[in-house]
This record gives sequence, C-alpha cells and structure tokens, in this order.
Amino acid sequence: VLRFAPDIVIAHGKRADRIFTYAQYLFGKTVAHVEVLHRARFHRLRRAEMTIAVNEALRAAWLNHASATEGCVTIPNFLLERAENPLTPPQLFARRTIPTVGFLGRLVPEKGLDRLLEAAACLWQSGAEFTLQVGGDGPLRASLRQQAEALGIAARVVWRDWVEDTAAFYRELDVLCVPSRHESFGLI
Repeated sequence: VLRFAPDIVIAHGKRADRIFTYAQYLFGKTVAHVEVLHRARFHRLRRAEMTIAVNEALRAAWLNHASATEGCVTIPNFLLERAENPLTPPQLFARRTIPTVGFLGRLVPEKGLDRLLEAAACLWQSGAEFTLQVGGDGPLRASLRQQAEALGIAARVVWRDWVEDTAAFYRELDVLCVPSRHESFGLI
C-alpha cells in the first residue's frame, strides 16, 4: 500500500480484510477499503467504507447484521447472469456426439472430485457416454485414479495433471463440473 499508493483496496474475504485492516492500523489509514463478502460470516467485518456482496441474500443478511441501510452493494457472479442468447440444453452437446465433462482444481478432499467420479460411474452404468477431463494435481492423485479404476470408468477419464492454459482447457469442454464440498471464492 505504501509502495504503490492505490486509491482503493478491495479485500476479498475475511482473511484478506483482516490483513488489510491490520496493515492500516500499523501504517495509518491511507487508502479507501472495500470488502467483498462471499459468505455470511460477518465477525469483525465492520471496518470498510464499502461492502460488496456476491448476491442479494448475502447483502440483505449483511445489512441486517450491520444494522445499516446503505454501504453495501450487490455485484453478482457474472456466470449466473443470463446471456443474450443462452444455449438450451440440447444445444449444449451439439458440438460432439460424446460430450466432454471437465474438472479443474487441486486434487484434495474439499474439491470433491471423488464425488464427481461416483456420479460419472452412475452415468456410465445408466448407458450415458462421456469423456471426463480432469485437470489438476495434488495429494489425492493416486487414490482418485484407483477410485476411477475401481468404479469401472478409468477408460472414460483423461488425467491432464497441472493445466497451464486454462482457457484452452475450458474450450475443450461441454460441461464444467465444480463438485466442491465448500468454496469461499473458487479460482477456477
């Protein structure tokens, strides 16, 4: 903050908000502070000049918690906004005869890839054809590959390991699946 002298700092989430607030305390309040709420955990979050909520329900909860009538705006997740010409479900798979489902993330328990593999096995057993592209790496790599083998879908899964060009990865997919057990602010 001292080096770049920004006009405003936007802190995403409680941890970033606390770190920035502490820095302001140490160096003096020199810049406007905006906090972004991704979930309803408000303890120690009444320090910013402005609050951005990612949905209306969260904004209402914040205003109720803070006993405020203003100072919080909603900027929704852009992926939830309707496109001018949204694809209807039959059009989603029109590009290929066998759809490609994708997962991109760390191979750790909280990302829920084990659940996606179970769902893929159910699809396969019901006669649905698909390819599952898995991008990512992590401590569960070997056990997840073993799970795919045990579920009988190993031939359907393409393990891509770490993906550098995420945009190209996304373009290869018909469906992106995010089976996370919890996400405060997913980066994928």
